[in-house]
Amino acid sequence: MIAIWAYWLTSGDLSTARGLVERLENLVSRPEFAWFEPEVDSCAGWLDLYRGELGSAREHLERAVTGFNARPFDQIVSPFWPLPNDPVAVSEIALACVSAIQGDLEEADRWQVGAIRRSEEVGFPRGPFSLAFVKTYAAWIQRFLGDHDKARLLGAEVVGIGQSYGYAYWMLLGSSYVAAGRPGGAPERGFLEETIANIRLLGQEAFVASNLSYLAILSHEDGLVEEALSLVEEALDVVAKTGECLHLPELLRHRARYSLELGGAPTEIVADLREALDESRRQGAKVAHLRAALAIARLPEEHRPKEWREWLASARDAVTGAIGEVREADEVLAGER
Repeated sequence: MIAIWAYWLTSGDLSTARGLVERLENLVSRPEFAWFEPEVDSCAGWLDLYRGELGSAREHLERAVTGFNARPFDQIVSPFWPLPNDPVAVSEIALACVSAIQGDLEEADRWQVGAIRRSEEVGFPRGPFSLAFVKTYAAWIQRFLGDHDKARLLGAEVVGIGQSYGYAYWMLLGSSYVAAGRPGGAPERGFLEETIANIRLLGQEAFVASNLSYLAILSHEDGLVEEALSLVEEALDVVAKTGECLHLPELLRHRARYSLELGGAPTEIVADLREALDESRRQGAKVAHLRAALAIARLPEEHRPKEWREWLASARDAVTGAIGEVREADEVLAGER
């Protein structure tokens, strides 16, 4: 059942994946299966991360890690675990993702370091596979935070692991983080576009919306604003089909930005930003929430909702990490006093 769950999760059918998690949770509620509960909590945590249910994801993943660590050292992972990754390491990198999205970068680093250490300790064959897994999501964290150089370096490391051990899958996924913007960067955009197409040919839809969003960023950097907007629309369609709502607040914010540059209707732009604000609040995605509030604060004065300052101050106070958006919010709020 866990192997089937993994297939549907990566294929972008989160509804079916959710049904399988519910069946697994029912199983481990019975005494004869209770020992397998940490593995099931890990699966449930990953599912909720993809769905943008960050509070529930954290609860499942922390309970999974606690359960793994409570076992004897030589029995940390069940011998019946069917996947090629180490569930302890991947639970820790999932917690790093949750922490980063919520703006706690110190905690994100702590979980990431632990995930890498665990992957390196496991040994072949599960260790290298898990290390590629962990560094792929570490690359996504850096992309989410806006450090595309670090994301590119981590993507290259994933590709290197894939080359060393013959993991074509990780070579392909790592390649999606290697492309970077540059003046006249059409070849980079073309490379990422081809990589996304190849990933989808494998039947993998997980995080395709995120990759399309980054492709839109590269297009925007090259001055192709209409193309960027079209890519964001495609990514939003992917989210609607898969239920992978984690990416929704950022995609709405990008659509508003590109629409504004193209002279879009102010009412639609404000509606997108308010939806991004509401959705990020619902998810507990504090960084995306702050970004949406900043985007509203930067709108032309005649289109700004009257509550914008209150929204920005509240969003800024919710983020404890020393990220650039916090400094920007402080500057905007100080300049408006």
